[in-house]
Amino acid sequence: MIDHRIETLLIMSETLSFTRTAELMNLTQPAVSQHIRFLENQYECKLFEQQGRRVKLTAAGERLVSAAKIMRANSRRVEAELKSPELARPFIRLGATKTIGSYVIARPLAEFIKLYPEYDFELVVDNTDALLHGLDSGSLDLLLLEGNFDKQHYHYQLLRDEEFIGICSPDNDLSRQKAILLEDILTQRLIIREQGSGTREIFEQMLKQKSFSLDSFRHTITISQFSVIKELVASNVGISFVYRSVASKELKDGDLCEISLSGGPHTHEFSIVRLPDTVMPAEIDVFTDFVRCNYGSCY
Repeated sequence: MIDHRIETLLIMSETLSFTRTAELMNLTQPAVSQHIRFLENQYECKLFEQQGRRVKLTAAGERLVSAAKIMRANSRRVEAELKSPELARPFIRLGATKTIGSYVIARPLAEFIKLYPEYDFELVVDNTDALLHGLDSGSLDLLLLEGNFDKQHYHYQLLRDEEFIGICSPDNDLSRQKAILLEDILTQRLIIREQGSGTREIFEQMLKQKSFSLDSFRHTITISQFSVIKELVASNVGISFVYRSVASKELKDGDLCEISLSGGPHTHEFSIVRLPDTVMPAEIDVFTDFVRCNYGSCY
């Protein structure tokens, strides 16, 4: 278990508020300030600085927080292993974004377990922001991400490149048009994933490159479940943008059509992500190598 003052630092780095940190830790505000002063004295540097009415991490503070996240992840991994009834059993706490978790990982996971039945898994499917928080907090060992992340702060490997496409109903006029410009779809009702999802972030970047935003669309609907999004698109309620693997069955069956955007489909990375320098058993490398070489960039 890491020092409680390091826990205070980590929570403070997220809240950037002495008051909120005190509430979350059931401490008094002076106690939180005392913890931060102790660390500043120990490391002989300033960890936070005041900017107007706001508090922000200093460069030294960011460095210590990055190291502290690794310390916490290592501590929780070791704690989980020590509490396991069978220490020799490999156990992976895996996180996957919704596209990968719902449409990609099941088959490779099933094949891997057949080859390595001694492995145990915990799989969490959530959006990119939530999974990165789980990795930072030490509750997850490994992530399969479809969205963007800060590559300077994580160790990552390419899983594979995946096409990112527009989809519409066969009854939509867009299904019969070729080389459609992005500005030509702005009158459509856009059905988009929730804030924090990799799918939404990728699409927002596509729009930004053309000097557009989600506000450029006349109407938008936000939905967190791909199954609902696809049903609404198939019913010609609106259009959406997803990774090809999400809609491959419906495209094959003719329930959905691909929007033929000018410039062809965009591709984005699916990545395997972990914290650098964390305590990871060799068995995790066995899993990542299997997934990459059988279903990813090595395939």
